[in-house]
Amino acid sequence: SIRVVRTVRLLRLVKLKRVIDMAKDRITSEVVFILLNILKLIVLLLLVNHFVASLWYLMGGLGNPGQLTWRDVYRMQPQQESLEYRYATALHWSLTQFTPATVDVHPQNMVER
Repeated sequence: SIRVVRTVRLLRLVKLKRVIDMAKDRITSEVVFILLNILKLIVLLLLVNHFVASLWYLMGGLGNPGQLTWRDVYRMQPQQESLEYRYATALHWSLTQFTPATVDVHPQNMVER
């Protein structure tokens, strides 16, 4: 049953690609085509950073007992800050790893490094 679900998902992706290709064929303006490609790259960058931020936050909870993690040092435990603030901090950290920017959040143990 899991294979059937995976096959259906794969077929939906093929259909989505076909729809996107048909939409690209209808675009006659080079400027719109370029803008859509830029938008596609931005969305891809944000998606990758979302996954990196999620893994970074997860790693903050994997430290050995008694060992400080970035979530401990920067007060990012669930009872200390809201989910939105913790996600924004992890996403900010992730974005700084892909761009020439800085952030005051740093790894605190070997697992995080």
